[in-house]
Amino acid sequence: MSRHYEETNNRNNRTYNRSTSSRSNGYVYGSAALDYDRNYEQRRHREYSREAQRPEQNTQTGVSHFPLVLVTGMLVFLTVAVIYYVQLMAGVSTTNNNISSMQNQIKTLKTANDQRYEEINSSINFDQIKEIAINELGMKYADADQVGTYSNESDDYVHQVNEVGK
Repeated sequence: MSRHYEETNNRNNRTYNRSTSSRSNGYVYGSAALDYDRNYEQRRHREYSREAQRPEQNTQTGVSHFPLVLVTGMLVFLTVAVIYYVQLMAGVSTTNNNISSMQNQIKTLKTANDQRYEEINSSINFDQIKEIAINELGMKYADADQVGTYSNESDDYVHQVNEVGK
């Protein structure tokens, strides 16, 4: 039932051709209404029910899933890398805090050690040691011919194993 009609719009002097089979545009130009297609609703309902009853076919659209998998893999990799980096930075921060704490402990211990060393050195009475060595232990000063000098050309220390001969 495809009946064409021609109508002239007096306002713009344009001619329009319209068909009754074209249902996409609901507006009818002019005052002449088209015949109502009573079977249209039934056909539409039948076509819709056929589509609903059709089993879904696994249609290959030709779209590759590789880019999606690649992007997902990259996102997972980046997430793991960021988590690892954050943990690594937290470990570095903790290590730096421990180093700073240990440096403070070393400084405190060195200060305490230096103070104790000065206390020990100030408590030594060298005159008393000299008196005990000469009077009680029978020690005496060495004569000039008993003193030997040794020249060490390297920066190492000297360990005496035997007596040094004259």
